[in-house]
Amino acid sequence: MTPKRVFRTPADFQGCVGQVIGKSEPLSISREAVETFCASVGNREWIHWDAQRCIAAGLGGVIAPGFMMPALFSKAFFDLFEIEGFASILFSGTERMRLLAPVPVPGDIFFEIAIDRVEQRNTGIAVFYGVKWFLVSQSQPAGVGVFVIRYQ
Repeated sequence: MTPKRVFRTPADFQGCVGQVIGKSEPLSISREAVETFCASVGNREWIHWDAQRCIAAGLGGVIAPGFMMPALFSKAFFDLFEIEGFASILFSGTERMRLLAPVPVPGDIFFEIAIDRVEQRNTGIAVFYGVKWFLVSQSQPAGVGVFVIRYQ
């Protein structure tokens, strides 16, 4: 794994606008992880649980819930980056998110993270991260989104 990139000041973020700043190591999406995630949010959609029905429907097998990938963003983020010099960090949410392809289970994904823009706030800054997640075996993203993190 590559060394973590360190951000200490608003200028550190500002200097990276428009750049890809990190690519995560592959994250494995197991059947057990999907079932645990679905159970925790009350998701009983058959495409995440019923392998036989998924195969019969031409899906090839169980697929991961679309919202599971953004939930994994924080792990990829903290594996890649060290944030210093701020009193607080708050994941504010997403500005947008689009699912482009199913993630088969089991499967491996990785995240590519860029800084789209940095906005000054009354206290601190908001950093808008352009995030793509890919199946390890594919060159096109399986999903894209903009994730917003506030730093004070």
